[in-house]
Amino acid sequence: MLTGTSAYTNNAGNSDWAREQLVSAYFKSKEAEYIALLGMGMAGGSAGKRGTKTSNGTVKSKLSPISTKGEGATLKRTFKVGGIKVEINSEHGYRESGHRTGSVRNVGTMDEIESGILTDVQSAIKAGVKFPSSSKTIERTVQVNGSTVGYTAKEYDGIIRVSTYYPK
Repeated sequence: MLTGTSAYTNNAGNSDWAREQLVSAYFKSKEAEYIALLGMGMAGGSAGKRGTKTSNGTVKSKLSPISTKGEGATLKRTFKVGGIKVEINSEHGYRESGHRTGSVRNVGTMDEIESGILTDVQSAIKAGVKFPSSSKTIERTVQVNGSTVGYTAKEYDGIIRVSTYYPK
């Protein structure tokens, strides 16, 4: 329609239909990313409305957990990604020291790192990865701001639990 080569007549009804087809195809191709962002509160109209302004005026998005438990060293945040709850042991992963591989604080903010983890969890589920439900965990890695971050996770009581994350 945009190039004038469409077999359809150019009227508002047909252009609305074509626009819907294009948007639908686009979202199907980006489904995993979109669902992860939607689950994190960064899509569906809330992107850019949450977060803090940086010195250059851009808005840094903040994750929107559905619940938090504890504080300080015991902080755990729970998110909903694609209909599945994901609990991240946030402060354990983001702590200043204690990981033999160093601190992830040099990689990015807690939200940036956990956003990468949540996106990876969503992609893993979509790809058919089964998170162990026993005492064993699965180790996965994500790229955040050009650095590799590892994390361990398992499924327990229908919730995927990320016990820690660390620089690789």
